[in-house]
Amino acid sequence: LASNRKCSRLGFSCCLTELIELETVNVEELIEIGRKFLSNSSKDALITKEELRHMHIGFIFIYLCWIKSQRFKQQQKGYNSLIKLALHDLNEMRKRTDIKFYIQELYLQTLIDLIKNLSQDSDIFKTLVLTELENDFKEIWNFLSSNENPKEQSSIIQAFKSNFNLLL
Repeated sequence: LASNRKCSRLGFSCCLTELIELETVNVEELIEIGRKFLSNSSKDALITKEELRHMHIGFIFIYLCWIKSQRFKQQQKGYNSLIKLALHDLNEMRKRTDIKFYIQELYLQTLIDLIKNLSQDSDIFKTLVLTELENDFKEIWNFLSSNENPKEQSSIIQAFKSNFNLLL
């Protein structure tokens, strides 16, 4: 997932998504492995900046594989602590100043995908999303509002309105 070969990342992420679907992978352990080996590796002096960027992309792919899986859609209630961890990880990583801006945008887009894929259960939104992102929600909203791509902006606004019955 952290390969510098884009096709490899895509192939491995498709495979990982299928493994998650088959429930042969423990998602909690998978994310913990990603957190340990891919998300915070700037401490290792032997890793180049390019490798570090690829590692961040690999970490993002782990979350995306889980978010896009049917298992995520079907078992959200059982994943409350993991959803909260994902919200925290993605939100914190998007704010790190030592990460290139385009990687921060990938973290933000993954965070948005997570929110868009949550069920329409307003309790999940209130207890997890708003609790975790409360302080940063205005900043995220301002970023979305200033987005130069009106189609993307309107799809995100629509996801919030339809999924969580919010008036934004």
